[in-house]
Amino acid sequence: MDELSVLKCLVVDDYESMRLILSADLRSLGVSKIDTAASGNEALEKIKKNLGTPTEYDIVFTDMNMPNGSGIDLARAIRADLKNKDLPILMISSIDEVSKMLDAVKAGISDYITKPWSKDLLKTKIKSCLAKRSKK
Repeated sequence: MDELSVLKCLVVDDYESMRLILSADLRSLGVSKIDTAASGNEALEKIKKNLGTPTEYDIVFTDMNMPNGSGIDLARAIRADLKNKDLPILMISSIDEVSKMLDAVKAGISDYITKPWSKDLLKTKIKSCLAKRSKK
């Protein structure tokens, strides 16, 4: 069984179309447990609700710029809770400015993909994030 098929993912983006596209790509890679949120604040509520339960998330995908809690704010809030220090956060954004990427890394994201992405790159980045988590 592929390790991606057992993942519980949270996709966070303020645009429904982007949540649907990313969710479809994840399903095509074998992921079947996908939850979504339209803002960083909504995502944080879902993460807190599921922490320590069988539905706890294995990885979070987030956009950078969103109203009501940006991806950077979300990453900082996730990392502020020590129970989430190893939760992989993969930021997917159209912003490719180095300074913004560095801000995201400082906030605690695990990796970064610029839009548009390929499924092969998405799979590679997911596996890399999971491997980093398992080594900690």
